[in-house]
Amino acid sequence: MNESEQTGLAAMRDCWITGGATFDLAPAGWKAIAGGASPDEQERRLLAIAAQALGVALRPAAPTTLKRRPPLPRLALPILPARFRPLLRAALKHAADARRKARVAALVASRGFVLHPMDWMPSDQNSPDVYAPWVDWQASMNGERLAPQEKLTAENWDEFYPAARRLVLADMRRTDPTSARMLIEAKASGEPAEVRLALVELMRFGLSARTCLS
Repeated sequence: MNESEQTGLAAMRDCWITGGATFDLAPAGWKAIAGGASPDEQERRLLAIAAQALGVALRPAAPTTLKRRPPLPRLALPILPARFRPLLRAALKHAADARRKARVAALVASRGFVLHPMDWMPSDQNSPDVYAPWVDWQASMNGERLAPQEKLTAENWDEFYPAARRLVLADMRRTDPTSARMLIEAKASGEPAEVRLALVELMRFGLSARTCLS
């Protein structure tokens, strides 16, 4: 929309507010569309054109600081059915803090469902493992998932996001507990406290009766 059309639209809006007719104030192109009808019909046509102009031509441009992010990853479990979401939101409302909200999410996951992202999003490493893709999606500042798909090692440790790393280590504790323990021993000390705690808790996987007694 050019400057003259914007000026004309502003004058028409002011005229509509006071109850007057606007045909003479409309831009020439608008008159060509609205003309040839009764005065009332002309005003209705101009009003329709103005509504389209406001909804399409004058939409604000997105700030240049915005960054396009990939879609939210699909999780391994289906989303909780819509009919249960009001009850779920009530439960989350009464959960006093983020840890208790995560327990609600864990309970739902144990029943085979995940929460709708508009109801709850994981905020830390204490979220159920099924939400790891969402945790990493939020952790990616540039909107790109850079975590590699190869085996986790000390050399590529920093290339994995924390949630994905935790899942890989949990699987390693089941299949190769010694290697997983050595990785945790080598790298955990350099992680923030909340991440370090989550790593140490992974030691529960792969334990045998002999290991526990020794």
